[in-house]
Amino acid sequence: MTITTELGAQKLTAGASYFASFFTFIGGALTVDAIAILVGMALALLTFLINWVYQSKRNSREHALFVQKQALIQKQMEKLETS
Repeated sequence: MTITTELGAQKLTAGASYFASFFTFIGGALTVDAIAILVGMALALLTFLINWVYQSKRNSREHALFVQKQALIQKQMEKLETS
């Protein structure tokens, strides 16, 4: 059981090491300005995608409401024509 635990600890340590190394590389390879630009671009893209999803949901709700109103008007017109 200790061998399994030791392997898990080694994998966790190796993963943390790679994670830290990656961000150290990014920090050394890019200037603060470049990092800020990349973060800004990523946030702009994320904002665009979130707005797109919610606008799509809004359009679906408005279309469903439009179809319901059309059906109601059609029934009212049929009722007026029969009376």
